[in-house]
Amino acid sequence: MRDWTQGVAQLVYQQCARCGHRWYLPRPACPRCAATAVERRRSTGIGTVVAVTTVHRAPAGGHHPPTPFGICLVELAEAVRVMGRCPTDLAPGDRVGVDFRDGVPRFAKRA
Repeated sequence: MRDWTQGVAQLVYQQCARCGHRWYLPRPACPRCAATAVERRRSTGIGTVVAVTTVHRAPAGGHHPPTPFGICLVELAEAVRVMGRCPTDLAPGDRVGVDFRDGVPRFAKRA
């Protein structure tokens, strides 16, 4: 299953078939029990903001939005944490959903 890093507009996480542990960054084995039977699953893209920061000076190179722009840490409904771009007015505790404008995860408030 492919994700946004491979041009498909979705967040994908992994889950261990043995212990049920979930994580975001791809690994060949479970970081908790070392089992190699891992499944890739699609996230709903809905979650809660854990932390947010505002970037006032973007790194050199790359394709960054105009500054200032927000970056947030989100705990997804599947109990996996991911980072993405966001409006600068988000706050911890806000409910958000993901979209993939510009090919990268962007979180915005949900009703």
